[in-house]
Amino acid sequence: MICAELLDGVVAQLPSGVAVTGIPSAPGTIRIRGFDHMRRITDLFAKKRGLSVVQPLARVSPVTLHFLPRQERVRLGPSLFRLSGELVPEKVLLLDDIVTTGTTLTAAVRLLKNAGAKEVYVAVLARQPEK
Repeated sequence: MICAELLDGVVAQLPSGVAVTGIPSAPGTIRIRGFDHMRRITDLFAKKRGLSVVQPLARVSPVTLHFLPRQERVRLGPSLFRLSGELVPEKVLLLDDIVTTGTTLTAAVRLLKNAGAKEVYVAVLARQPEK
């Protein structure tokens, strides 16, 4: 998948011991596509880099944020995810497809750090400016 190759070309060399995870897609997005696109991108990127993949985050909210105004995104952010029960590594690279307000990434990073991650690196494929 070209998205994994693009990330591989722009993500800097990572410290040893980093595991890769992706933002879990909303169930509606998975239904439309028939698969979790971020899971595929995460798996392919990790394979290219020889990194392990972890899934410590689970999507709680079925809401897709990209059509919502900033105030609603910020309100919903903390309720988007829960821990999946998988061990959270000390060093994590968190991948996402697009960032608009940063609400999704902020919620995920906060949860990972509260669960024991010491270092969380973030990489995104695209930035969508707010309207």
